[in-house]
Amino acid sequence: MKVIRTAVVAAAALMAVSSMAQARECGARPAKPAIPDGKTASDEAMKEAQGKVTNYIKGMNAYLQCVSGEIASAKEEATTVSEDWKKQSDVFVHTPKAQ
Repeated sequence: MKVIRTAVVAAAALMAVSSMAQARECGARPAKPAIPDGKTASDEAMKEAQGKVTNYIKGMNAYLQCVSGEIASAKEEATTVSEDWKKQSDVFVHTPKAQ
C-alpha cells in the first residue's frame, strides 16, 4: 500500500510540474500599468495611461484565456490519470500474487 501512495504522490507532483510548464507557454502575466492620480494628472498623462490600460486589458484577456485553456486541459489530464490509476490499482489488488 505504501508503494501505491508513493506512486500517487509522484504522479501528483509530475502533473503540477507539467501544468506549470504549460502555463509558461501563455507567456508572462501582463504588468499592471501605473494609474495617474486624477486630481493632479495632466491631460497628456491621462491619455498616455488610457493607452497603457487599454493594452493591459487586451493583454490580460488573452493571458486569462490561455491560462483558462491550460487549466481545462490539466483537469482533463488529471481525470484521465486518476481513472487509469483506479483501473490498474483494482487489477493489482484483485490479481493473485505468486508466492
